[in-house]
Amino acid sequence: MGNASGGERARFAGRIANAMVDRAWDFINRENVLREQPVRGMHASKAPWQEFHREQEVSTCTNDQGKFVPSEKVIQLRKKLLKFVEDHIYPMENEFYKLAQSASRWTIHPEEENLKALAKKEGLWNLFIPLDSAARARRLLFEDPSLLSPGSSNDLLLGAGLTNLEYGYLCEIMGRSVWAPQIFNCGAPDKGNMEVLLRYGTKEQQKQWVVPLLEGKIRSGFAMTKPQVASSDATNIECSISRQVDCYVINGRKWWTSGAMDPSCKILVLMGKTDFSAPKHKQQ
Repeated sequence: MGNASGGERARFAGRIANAMVDRAWDFINRENVLREQPVRGMHASKAPWQEFHREQEVSTCTNDQGKFVPSEKVIQLRKKLLKFVEDHIYPMENEFYKLAQSASRWTIHPEEENLKALAKKEGLWNLFIPLDSAARARRLLFEDPSLLSPGSSNDLLLGAGLTNLEYGYLCEIMGRSVWAPQIFNCGAPDKGNMEVLLRYGTKEQQKQWVVPLLEGKIRSGFAMTKPQVASSDATNIECSISRQVDCYVINGRKWWTSGAMDPSCKILVLMGKTDFSAPKHKQQ
């Protein structure tokens, strides 16, 4: 592979760094950072990283020597995603940012709900759901179709039957806009919480929470971080969960709880320890 610090790779990295510095300097010197339309340089610029991206994209699609070669279905989904983002999400980003920076930041922009409905209609909804989780959700909905809201369809809620690798290829498109994941119902913490509930939730929990999450009717929160410890390392969690006859008692303090302030948040997944005497990595 050679040394990344020398030769052609170093020169290429230098060109990218210089281009990024120029782009950043141009951006911070603008009179108005929030444009009516987002910066579209990714599609028009000749900067080195775009050339590199296009080169990699072509080789990824055509080279089968150890690289991912997407199926035709995934290629078409990627094209649909890109068109959706360019036609509908980019033009609204300025409005979404204004709301996020206002005193009403925890309200939902009405156009966001319209875009969610359109994404669902175009088959771009819940693309994150892996095959095995989709099968669990399908069984749940098959056993009790009344769980679905009027007008909802299994086919629109259970994704496109992708593997995680295939989904990752689509995440590149969604990741270009901070608003895109939630418009496609693929944003955190809902995505992870739905998978946890589908894999480990009781039937009652799945009926109460998973279906409305799949439909986008509600959102969820994730409580992991606590003060004074590095909570991204789950072994540092100090919140205790103990069973008391017919209930559980949770004792601890959390902050920076993802999703908790969203007006649609109806369920919170909390990280805690149930057995402090167990080996370190089995206490949660």
